[in-house]
Amino acid sequence: MVQELGYLPLALSQAGAYIHVSQYSLSRYLKEYQTKAGYLLSQKWTAGQHDRSVFATWEISFKAIQEKNPKAAELLLVCGFFDHEDIQEELLRRGLKLDKHGMNILGYL
Repeated sequence: MVQELGYLPLALSQAGAYIHVSQYSLSRYLKEYQTKAGYLLSQKWTAGQHDRSVFATWEISFKAIQEKNPKAAELLLVCGFFDHEDIQEELLRRGLKLDKHGMNILGYL
């Protein structure tokens, strides 16, 4: 698995976290990873092996979040838009209060 992910700490960390949370076996995760990496190759992904492994492990995790909680996935996309800028916690708190269903998306704020 380590070799398949290009020995990259970020890819390994993402994969490990997903395996832990989802209770996947290594072989099950590896099959899913190879499917995602195969898709990237079929789309003429021009980046190297390392970029594919990080992107594929991210994609697996993000798709799972999207399926379980679409609002949380939207929040991740918004946070990605802000990149490395400081995001004030108050901004997130106010946004959560404006949810049309009155639900707290993150649960811990």
